[in-house]
Amino acid sequence: KNVWYCWRHNLGGSVFELIAFCEGILSCKDYGLDPETVRPRMNKEDKIKIWKDKKEQFKKTVKVVKEKFNIDFTMLKNKNIRNTENDWFDNKGNIIRENIVNSIINKFEHIISSNENIYLWLNDHYDEQGKEIIAKYIHENAPELSSRTISDLVQEIYNLTFITKEELKKMQLPKKFLPVKNGLIDLETFEFLPHTPNYFYTKKLNVIYNPNKIPKHFVDYLLSRFENNYTEMFKVIEDFAVAHLRDNRFQIISIWMGLSKTETGLVSGEEGKTFTAENIIGRTYFGDELFTKVDLRVLSEKDNEWYTLKDKWWHTISVNEESHILNFAKTIEDLRDPSFQKPIKHAKHQELIENQAYHILIGNTFPPINANTKAIYRSLKKIVYWKKSMGEDWKYLEKINEDDEKSGMLNLALLFIKIIQARGSLYGTLNIDNVPDEYTRISEPLVPILNSIFEKDPNGQVEQHEAYKLVIEKAQEQENIMQRLSLAKLTKLLRQNFGAVLSRTTTKETINENGENKKITRHQDFYIGIKIKNNENNNKIQIEKMNSDTLEKALLDYLKTIPKNDRIRVSDLSFLFHIYINIENKEKKLGYSDTLFLKSLENLCRTEFSSVSEFLKEVEKASKYKENNENIIKSQNIKTDEIKYFKTAEYYTKEYFSDMGIALIDSFDSGNEHYYRLKIPNDLNGENAYRFSSYFSMKAIPISEEEFESKRQGG
Repeated sequence: KNVWYCWRHNLGGSVFELIAFCEGILSCKDYGLDPETVRPRMNKEDKIKIWKDKKEQFKKTVKVVKEKFNIDFTMLKNKNIRNTENDWFDNKGNIIRENIVNSIINKFEHIISSNENIYLWLNDHYDEQGKEIIAKYIHENAPELSSRTISDLVQEIYNLTFITKEELKKMQLPKKFLPVKNGLIDLETFEFLPHTPNYFYTKKLNVIYNPNKIPKHFVDYLLSRFENNYTEMFKVIEDFAVAHLRDNRFQIISIWMGLSKTETGLVSGEEGKTFTAENIIGRTYFGDELFTKVDLRVLSEKDNEWYTLKDKWWHTISVNEESHILNFAKTIEDLRDPSFQKPIKHAKHQELIENQAYHILIGNTFPPINANTKAIYRSLKKIVYWKKSMGEDWKYLEKINEDDEKSGMLNLALLFIKIIQARGSLYGTLNIDNVPDEYTRISEPLVPILNSIFEKDPNGQVEQHEAYKLVIEKAQEQENIMQRLSLAKLTKLLRQNFGAVLSRTTTKETINENGENKKITRHQDFYIGIKIKNNENNNKIQIEKMNSDTLEKALLDYLKTIPKNDRIRVSDLSFLFHIYINIENKEKKLGYSDTLFLKSLENLCRTEFSSVSEFLKEVEKASKYKENNENIIKSQNIKTDEIKYFKTAEYYTKEYFSDMGIALIDSFDSGNEHYYRLKIPNDLNGENAYRFSSYFSMKAIPISEEEFESKRQGG
């Protein structure tokens, strides 16, 4: 604790005083004490200050500390080394309580006491450990004080700075403000304001607000996670953004559902759902102060676990492949409420906790719901499908854990908050009438498959093994994630959903085996009361293998959900295209017309429009331009990997053709015309095909081999 004590003479102090004694600057004789004589323990009345009337020795000690240990005493003083000029003690060494209390109140300036806690303003938030901080400060400045005395002083400060719960509630930071590391962001006007002790808040986002930063690595990661599935990416970004609102205003629990499978058909569960929610967004961005996770079964069975949600902004709930969870429906309904009241461990009362967190339910299979109320389905209106296996995308974590990157993530969240507020709802939420069917498909995936194959028919029947085969084939066709199917389970589901009953027929036959007639009995099981739907009219299962979608298509679909009269800065989204183009060109080598289209979208995003609808009109023009470019390429009817002959009025070098990947085999001039024999490779596509079709072929005249050779020979 950096303090010392002399038990013989009942003297003590800090490291500074110890140096003075060790260096011989001070000794017990300076106080009229015999070094060989044990001095009785001092009473409060006869305590003395070590440095009283010892100014010269004090200056000498400061000099020794500076010269011998290279330590500036001023710096030591700032670290709360005992201030000998304070007025905490009288001339006899007695403490002056009033002076100590006033000194501490003046030092910390803004102190609030309520709910048995002392809160200290630390320039950017109120710290809940005020009692501990004050007690440490007193002990460091007056180590001779007993724990009981320090505790009494802390309690006196609590009494003097106490405010009621109602007064504290009035001081609460309004929900429109987002507290970050370097200030407050007004989520209505998006002004940036300084921190102020006039508002009470104990938590802040430990991210520096810098409006010029973009989240390049975070977007890189999401583009990889949702490759050809970009619509779902925008759902995830909105989940991330809405957590900053801190008010659970939409009362929705987002479901992150895994759809990936291994080569053997097993559920992989390796799409990065938990990695994204917990490691990247939870721990790296929000931090442990604002993020918490809990197992759904634990939450449904132990009420005191709900207390862990207090003052959290981001909450992930793991399902752990549970087929049945007690009180599942009630737990979900409680999570969507604006507040909840649960018992506190080791306490006789319940505390009303404000539900600030945005909740993410993560899993590959989910418990079925038996409740038939709107409340449960209103909570589960948003489902995000993850379909790509994780691979090596974990490598992004280290890059995302940088201050500038997190500042960019904050800017991304603020942009999407503007969009969410303009729309008044979350993107990708389901209509309440469709939620029961959609949830059934992820909790009981066999039911929609059965509905797509069978229908009720009092006079119908289907042989059991035939029915089983049809269900397995349909599940494989749809790449459905499901548990192992048994005949017994199939029978139960057909009975529950169609009222089908299993009936056995027995027939006796005589067969000839090795010249002998044998009588055998055959048994066949049939499902009575159903029939197979007509294949031509067979309804498609609503959860189908997702169609690949491009970033531009997904973004345009997303922007179309924004009210047309609201002015949103679509220019803030241009970096998405820039990053996407770089990735696609590097990994897939986009065709020229695709690259040109994406760059035109990027440029459009950088242009300020009066409304999103004006932006979409310009995008439509760019789409038609792209379509025209593609038609030009098709109309040229370029056949690859063959020899072609051309004549032109302009001269072209060998390098001109090699840049397009075309081999110049032979060329010559005849009069004012230039003749070329070219070999067009079989991999000519994209930008090269476009350049060849749009520039060279439109100026050159195709000729036959005979004309080429005739001209060469001077014919």
